[in-house]
Amino acid sequence: MKNPFDGPLAGKKILFATTPAILPVNPLTSLARYLQFAGCDVRWYAPATLKSTLEKIEIQHYGFRHAKNPYTANEIAGLSERKLLSSEQERINYDLANFVVKRTPEYFIDLSDIYKTFRFDILICDSFFPAIPFVRFKMRVPVIAVGVLPLAEDSADLAPFGSGLPPAHDYNERAAYAAMREALYNSVYEESIDLFSAMLDGNDIVHTRSVLFDTLIRQANLHLQIGPASFEYFRNDCGNHIHFIGGVFPPSIPGDRPHWFDERVNQYNTVILVTHGCREQDAGKLLIPTLEAFKNTDTLIIATTGGTDTETLRERYTANNIIIEDFISFDDVMRHAHVFITNGGYGGVLSSLKYGVPVVAAGTQDLRNEVCARVAYFDCGINLGTECPDVDTLRYAVHTILQTDVYRSQARQFADRLKAYDPFALVKGHISRMLQQDRIPIL
Repeated sequence: MKNPFDGPLAGKKILFATTPAILPVNPLTSLARYLQFAGCDVRWYAPATLKSTLEKIEIQHYGFRHAKNPYTANEIAGLSERKLLSSEQERINYDLANFVVKRTPEYFIDLSDIYKTFRFDILICDSFFPAIPFVRFKMRVPVIAVGVLPLAEDSADLAPFGSGLPPAHDYNERAAYAAMREALYNSVYEESIDLFSAMLDGNDIVHTRSVLFDTLIRQANLHLQIGPASFEYFRNDCGNHIHFIGGVFPPSIPGDRPHWFDERVNQYNTVILVTHGCREQDAGKLLIPTLEAFKNTDTLIIATTGGTDTETLRERYTANNIIIEDFISFDDVMRHAHVFITNGGYGGVLSSLKYGVPVVAAGTQDLRNEVCARVAYFDCGINLGTECPDVDTLRYAVHTILQTDVYRSQARQFADRLKAYDPFALVKGHISRMLQQDRIPIL
C-alpha cells in the first residue's frame, strides 16, 4: 500500500503566519491541516489567541516575542484619536499604519529567530501579513499569500479597494476611479503608503508605490485567492501569479463542538439565519432588528452571536420561532436556511453560496463593504449599504429575496461553481511547482 506521506510535499517545512488584524484564519487552518496530511512539517507563527486552536490540530505554535499585539476590536474602536476620524478610509489608513505597517520589523525579527531552528521552505500567510517582501527578498524564502477577503489587487478597471464600488462600466468611470485612487494615495492613505515604502526602500526591495493591500499581493511569489473566480470582478490587468482556489472552509477539529440540530428547522417553511460574526460586539446593528422584524411570525429565525450577549437576547426574545446560539457550524445550519442575513463576513457569504442560499448583506466597515458589493453585483443577494438596517428594510429585503427567482438561481449557480474546485489539489499543485522553480520573477 502506498505511503500517504510519500509525495512531492513530504518532508517539506512550512511556516504559516497570520496578523492579529485578520480574523478569518479558518481557511488557512484548513490548508495547514491538509499539508500536515500531505507529510509536511507544519508550524504557525501567530498571536496567542490562536494557540488553543493549533494545539487541537497538533500544529506547533510560535508566539509573538518581539512583535506587539495591540489589535483587539474593542480597544481599537475605543481609541480617542481614531474616533475623531471622519471616514472609513481614514480609519483604514490609521489601522494599516499603526497595527500593520509599524509591526513589520517586529514580525521579521521573530521570523528570523524561528528560521534559526526551523528552516522553513515556504511561508504561507494571509495577504495582509506585512513581512511578505522581507521574507522573500531578505531571507530568500518563497512566500505564498492567501486572500481571505475579496481580491484586493489594484486595477485600472476598479475603484480603490475599500470603497465598496462596482467595476467601471466605461472610460469615464475608469477615469473617475483613477482620480479617486490618486486622491486617496496622496492624501488619505499617504501615511501608511509612505511608511511602508520607506521600509522597502531602506532594504533595497524594488516596489511600486501603492496602498498596502496591493503592494503585499504583488510582492508575494504566489497569491492564492479563496473563493471562485466567478465571485470576483474581472480585471484586464490581473497579476499572472494570482490563482483562485475555490471555497476553503473551517476544518473539523476533534472535540471542538458537537453537531447542532434543532427540530424546529423541520417545522417552518422558511428559515432565516442571521449572524454578525465574532468581531462585532453590538447586537443592535443587525441581530436585534432581524429578531424584531420576524418574531412571532411563521418564519424561523436562527441567530448566532459569536458569544456576545447570548443570554441577554434569549431572555428578551422568547418566541418559539427564535433560536439564539453563541455559535453554529455553517455546515450544520446552512443546509436548512432559505436566506442568510450577514454583516458581510467573507467566509460566511462563501458558506451561504456553497449551499445555494441567497444573502441579505448589511456591512460597511472593516472592508466588509467589498463583500457586500459583490453580493449585489453578482445578483446572489441584496446589499443594504448600511451597518444598521431598520426593521422594515430587513423585512422587505427578505421578502424580496423569497419572491424573486434570480437571487436563488444565482446562489445555486455559485454552489455548482464551488463544487467544480478541488482547493487542496490546486494548493498542492501550486506549491509543488513553486518549489521546483529556482526563481519566480517579481511582478
